Amino acid sequence: MKISYNDDEPVTAILPADSGLAPEQFVSEKIAVEIFNKADAALEKTDYRLVVELMGSGTGDRRCGVDIVAVLDVSYSMWGKRLEKLKTSMNFLVKKLSPIDRLSIVTFSSKAVRLCPLTTMDKNGQPKIEMLINKLEADSYTNITLGLETALSVLAQRRQYEGRTTAIMLVSDGEQSSGYDHPSTVDVSGVPVYTFGLGTDHDSKVLYEIASRSDKGTYSIADVEGPDSASLNIAFSSCRAGILSVVVQDLELTVTQLDSDIQDVRAGNYDQTRDNESVTISFGNLYNRETRRTTVFLSLPLVPARTTSDILRISYSFRSITHLNFIDFALTLLEPVQLINEVVRGDTANSIIEARKQADIHNYDEAKTSLKNRERSLDKLNPESNALIKALKYEVQEFLRLLVEPEIYSEEGRAFALSSNRLMVQRF
Repeated sequence: MKISYNDDEPVTAILPADSGLAPEQFVSEKIAVEIFNKADAALEKTDYRLVVELMGSGTGDRRCGVDIVAVLDVSYSMWGKRLEKLKTSMNFLVKKLSPIDRLSIVTFSSKAVRLCPLTTMDKNGQPKIEMLINKLEADSYTNITLGLETALSVLAQRRQYEGRTTAIMLVSDGEQSSGYDHPSTVDVSGVPVYTFGLGTDHDSKVLYEIASRSDKGTYSIADVEGPDSASLNIAFSSCRAGILSVVVQDLELTVTQLDSDIQDVRAGNYDQTRDNESVTISFGNLYNRETRRTTVFLSLPLVPARTTSDILRISYSFRSITHLNFIDFALTLLEPVQLINEVVRGDTANSIIEARKQADIHNYDEAKTSLKNRERSLDKLNPESNALIKALKYEVQEFLRLLVEPEIYSEEGRAFALSSNRLMVQRF
């Protein structure tokens, strides 16, 4: 029998109160920009590259409310220190939400239980959620699939949903127990799912794939063996900051070749669609002050004499949360440090992806060779004088350390590569 979850609490708070807009109202926007090449280029056929940059900007205090379902692993393996750290971090999250936000708690072991409906995070709702969190106990096996399905039902059956964003935060320290449907059977494409792997025993591949198949969710790892909860708190804080600062939704960028030939478009792991002359990237939500960069690789044609040509048309569309939100548009046509950084970031991400694939089939020497080649390439760019290059080199060196022994890769390396690569590619 299907359980009815359409009992979400109403939201009465509006920020700010005198804005004149109800939280469910949206303003649609579509902006097109014609780009003309003003830089010098050779007369012969030439390869060229540029960066298109979009940044979300919100003004004032208004934002849309968010509905979060926290899906928490309470199986046997969570007993003791891990569960206590989870409680601490969840209570931290609750205190950071506001009266326009709602939170529901779903726990899973061999079964999934919705502990509460979507509850308004005001002075009455926060203590209720904290009491439920503090009473959590660990038992039985691990059924991630049922936890996800329950969370999706909670969001699908909401009575109040207009003008609100959604998110699922899935926390687990183990692997799916045998005898249950695999999590890959759950369609999470309509909602961002942020997955958090605790310790070295969690199934990094499953949690990464859940986040990847969702609507722009992310996968993070957190240390639960150390003396405090800082690692999980930081992961939760980063996730919360993004969820609560959405300024536009359904952002799409389209680049169309004119007097040029698009060779490649790099936009990280965001979905792309192509036709003969255009490439469209679907970015989904854009957060306040967050930047989306797209690197376009072009081939300029041979020309018989000096001329001025339109080489690329760029357009983008989005759905604005309120009339106070907009997008700043910037185009880099030359090759400054920023452009070089973006290309190197993509190359490094690809090297880590390839090394992980080689390690997964036990080709550890090939994996290490690929990373060492990337490390040498980064050294040539003087990482000590460039913060991004220095950070990328750290990622490569840390992955190399985790490839020293197959056991270390199995326990820590795969999860590090998946989490590291997701972080680098997401902002690319």
